[in-house]
Amino acid sequence: MRLIAAFLFTSLLPGALALPQAQPVDARALRNTMEETDLLLFDTSIDSFRVHMRHEDPPEFDWSTPGCGHIEDHPYIFRHACMRWQWGVQQYVAQGRLTEEARRRLDDQYEKDVRRKCYNMIPIESCQDDMEAWPEYFRAAEVDFIMGSGGKKN
Repeated sequence: MRLIAAFLFTSLLPGALALPQAQPVDARALRNTMEETDLLLFDTSIDSFRVHMRHEDPPEFDWSTPGCGHIEDHPYIFRHACMRWQWGVQQYVAQGRLTEEARRRLDDQYEKDVRRKCYNMIPIESCQDDMEAWPEYFRAAEVDFIMGSGGKKN
């Protein structure tokens, strides 16, 4: 009996290993997750994104962020844009695709979010002054966020 089992094992194993493998489900799920990430970051309004974040929808994402406490001076302008940016960095790190190009795209979206919010405010002059100072606030926190936690949940 052992001889038959050994024969079957040694004769069937190489053939089984040589069979073409289907794409793993995890790779498909990751690709879908990446597409959903980009949809939420770049094709969803900041208000809709906030609803997704509040309800942690879709649930497969890590929705935690450090909270952007460094920009409490003007939370009505910067906080939600910052939270979306932090969430985006977090997802890109987890998905292994945080490149310089991706960082520029995330930074550009942050600036667009702030500008949209700012242009809907009265008095706009005050908001524009604050908006022009955003790189100073943002870059200091950005370095702390990425270097401190790597954009990952602790």
